[in-house]
Amino acid sequence: AGTGLFPELPTSLRPDKHPGLPSAIAAGPWLDAERANLLAVINHAAHHGPRPVAWHLTSALFSHFWIHLPRKTWQTTAQTALDAAETESDLFGQAAMHSSLSAARWDRGHVRQAMEHATRALDISRELGWASGEASGLGLRGMAYWSMARLDTAHDDFTAGLRIFRETGNLYFEGFGMVGLGMACRDLGWLHEAADHLERAVD
Repeated sequence: AGTGLFPELPTSLRPDKHPGLPSAIAAGPWLDAERANLLAVINHAAHHGPRPVAWHLTSALFSHFWIHLPRKTWQTTAQTALDAAETESDLFGQAAMHSSLSAARWDRGHVRQAMEHATRALDISRELGWASGEASGLGLRGMAYWSMARLDTAHDDFTAGLRIFRETGNLYFEGFGMVGLGMACRDLGWLHEAADHLERAVD
């Protein structure tokens, strides 16, 4: 199994190569305790290798960073991982890190920059034919449109992104898509649809 947007990890990064990691139940406290070390690993890998660790780990920690990490720190970390992906000419890593940067920028209120990163993630993913990356780019672009009160366009992006996540079976980000779609429906005045999407997001 992969992490975040990635359906597969490189062989060298798969869990069976690294025994002793916590179970899913124990992951929360372990991540809290190891957060500083994980950030140091990302930074070291980005600068000294193996560089793929930087963007795979940043992608894997998306949800954790969303809840627990200061946005400026998340932005700096994702930019470091993006620089590593560009050095390696890894387009999958670049798309994933543009997604992370879009989320961090959006939550800091930097809507124009969030839109730019989301659009870049979307363009690269479509070039690669990478469905999960495309869905992420659509969802994050939808958040930027929502912040601009371009609600119909946001609704279209959220709907398209959520459809792709469901088709690919990526439950990791499906909940984010339903929250976005619920917010757009709410602000469009479609309250029954909004309630349905938001209730399903927390199931």
